[in-house]
Amino acid sequence: MLRVLAALLFLSTLALAQPSPYVVLDAAVGNRLNSPQVSLRDSATADVFWARHDSADTSEYVEHAVVSLTQRQVVAGPEVIQHTDSCLQLVADVISRGAQGWVAVCSEEGMWEFFYSERPQRMTVLGGADHLAATVTVDSGAAENSNCQGWGDGRIRLGNHAGGGWILSWIHYGCHTNGYEMVPANSIGLAWLSPYFEIAASSLCCGQDYEYGPSEQFCVSSDPDTVVMLSCEWYENSFPYAEPTLLRRLTAENAEADPLRLSHPSVYWDLECTRGGGMLALSAPGDVTFPAPHLVELHRDGQITVLDTLPRSYDAVAFHPDYGFALLGVTATSIVLSRVDTSGAEVQATAPLYRCAAGDTIVESDLTLSGDGRVMAVWTERTSGASNAGHLKSMWVDWNTILDAQTSPLIPPSSFTLSASPNPFNSELRIEYVLPRAQNLELAVYNLLGQKVATLENRAMLAGAHSVIWSPQCGTGVYFVTLKTPEAVRVSKVMYLR
Repeated sequence: MLRVLAALLFLSTLALAQPSPYVVLDAAVGNRLNSPQVSLRDSATADVFWARHDSADTSEYVEHAVVSLTQRQVVAGPEVIQHTDSCLQLVADVISRGAQGWVAVCSEEGMWEFFYSERPQRMTVLGGADHLAATVTVDSGAAENSNCQGWGDGRIRLGNHAGGGWILSWIHYGCHTNGYEMVPANSIGLAWLSPYFEIAASSLCCGQDYEYGPSEQFCVSSDPDTVVMLSCEWYENSFPYAEPTLLRRLTAENAEADPLRLSHPSVYWDLECTRGGGMLALSAPGDVTFPAPHLVELHRDGQITVLDTLPRSYDAVAFHPDYGFALLGVTATSIVLSRVDTSGAEVQATAPLYRCAAGDTIVESDLTLSGDGRVMAVWTERTSGASNAGHLKSMWVDWNTILDAQTSPLIPPSSFTLSASPNPFNSELRIEYVLPRAQNLELAVYNLLGQKVATLENRAMLAGAHSVIWSPQCGTGVYFVTLKTPEAVRVSKVMYLR
């Protein structure tokens, strides 16, 4: 019996984990770190990118480092892979090449340039492994003499090309005069890059008269050479819809494919292409159609199926078609991780991943999900009293890792409690919890494999103290009683002995 108990305790230690952060970089005094990006080659190796502003020479440098997750150390770099003295640079997107390394794209700063520009804005695609190996410059395709132009944050994406190489997609925000006033002139660009970092093809879709057209959400489809995007409509003498209403499939041969009207126009925060040509979208929190964040499926005929309500709002997202979505909820002082599959069901309970020290502040973050199920987050952090974010930190967990959620960063710990007794128990377990206010909740029990074995409550409950009895219909072992609300999560580890 003692050997069995020892084995169960060892397994529970593996399943219930609270990882510690790894500091990728502590910048020199006067330097500012921003625009962190991360990509996983596999579960053991990560490529981390960031922009560093050096106040001494007023330059912006894009830097890269290789982090060994098993050794918990930087094994290559940091290395400057791009810099300029005339304008700021941002790491817009990065994807993994597996054992071959990474591909990243850098752009000029995501902002409007309200002055006369004599050249189009450009992107630089970079690739390498431990060190930078290749670069290619791609013009946006916008008219060179535009009076205002810019990228806007997050409107550039990289994707793997079905025939090898990569697809680069972007939305360029410009404007032109119609004789009376300056009006938007937004365009969509696509470029196909060969594995040798040569531009195989490039096209500008929709043109300079595509007023208010593109939204920022688009994805590279598994269909060859296809980009799927959401767009808005424009009505004469009226403002455009704030919500994307059309679904477009764009290719080099058919730059303006016939759009499909969405059955439920809404604001979408992320659009992802799945295997087989499907599409999943995350609705933005606070949307009129979906007041709470939802996962929805977009069909080829424009119909929308609501799959599930997400556990909370989010600030960063990573997607892999074999797993689903990893979501980061970021406040100034904490990071909360959610993991949901492609149907919207939670894989593990939403729980805090990291909380910074008192007085410190989380500034920017990014998230990635590898093909073998590892989730990694990176973020910049500003220490108390500092004017700039000078620290780049990271943490990683596996897809099924159960996080220790005893301390929630979202509401005061004393106002939201969960307890279970006796522990260990041999027949019945009394579970008691206190809610600070009336809210929807789920009270469930999970085993060491992260499988749900019992749902004890799944409804709205009033504020105050509550209790429930669990009589297991399962085998002896370690279990996790999990209480989830839209605001917080509590987990209590218990042992069942018969």
